[in-house]
Amino acid sequence: MAASSEPELSLPSYSADELATLVQGQGRVRGFLLRLTQAPPQVILLEGGLAGERLGLAMLFALACNCEGTGDRPCLACASCSRMLSGAHRDLYLFDGSQGSIKIGRDTRDEGTIRWLRPVLGDPPREGNRRVVILHEAQALGIEAANALLKSLEEPRPATTFFLMAPQRERLLPTLVSRGWTLTLNWPDTLHAPPDPGEDSERAKEWVDALTEFLRTGKDWMAKTSSKKAVDPPLASALILACQRAVAQTLSGRADFNLAIYLASSCDVATLRRIEVLLGECVEALGYGVNPALVVDRLATSLYAWQQDR
Repeated sequence: MAASSEPELSLPSYSADELATLVQGQGRVRGFLLRLTQAPPQVILLEGGLAGERLGLAMLFALACNCEGTGDRPCLACASCSRMLSGAHRDLYLFDGSQGSIKIGRDTRDEGTIRWLRPVLGDPPREGNRRVVILHEAQALGIEAANALLKSLEEPRPATTFFLMAPQRERLLPTLVSRGWTLTLNWPDTLHAPPDPGEDSERAKEWVDALTEFLRTGKDWMAKTSSKKAVDPPLASALILACQRAVAQTLSGRADFNLAIYLASSCDVATLRRIEVLLGECVEALGYGVNPALVVDRLATSLYAWQQDR
């Protein structure tokens, strides 16, 4: 591809109803984003919520900026909205870190990379009012790619908004975070919901209680995890989810089970943010096939060390 060619990225497609359903639990952030379309910033960071919600909200912003309707925007019915909903709009670019790392690229001919996009950014939008560049799961940016992106964020870009999206802002380079507006989505309802009943849930509850006791006393955890096949991936995932629920409840002032109550009494906000980042890393480690016992051991010992440091 020549440097002057137009990029062709794989874009998401939605029906109007699908998009509305996807973002319905994020009314506060949705309203704020739509107000921002009146004077759009160059960089917006979305953290929290679910990955699909973050992507849906960025799409909603892009739709509203380029809507051709005459009433409330986005109308989701005009030609521009239809092209964007179908993934055919030439002013919408998606770099999807959920599919792997977002790479810097060798040069502007290296398709789907940060360097590949740079020549386009100096031009005005091709068919709408505003170009929107979405970096979905931007924690997948390598250091070199993040630094290359930083150069683009620092330069004034005509009618362009970048969306950086990650579970927590701490998983991005601080220099990227400092360049834009940060909006925090609501915690997923599943993190406040009680565990599902059943044998697996009872097993997970036993381990959550063991983790809580280890945080209190510093005893017996390693003996529990060192037993052969004591920790499998489903159990490790359930333990991580319980920790995510505990952090969510603590931050919202609604701690209602032992681990959450303990974290509320022993961790400040800065420590809770560190725990959020750690939990994301634990999820990624399980996804890469790391021994689940090692993952939960790192989780438990890190939590113990951090709350002892306070």
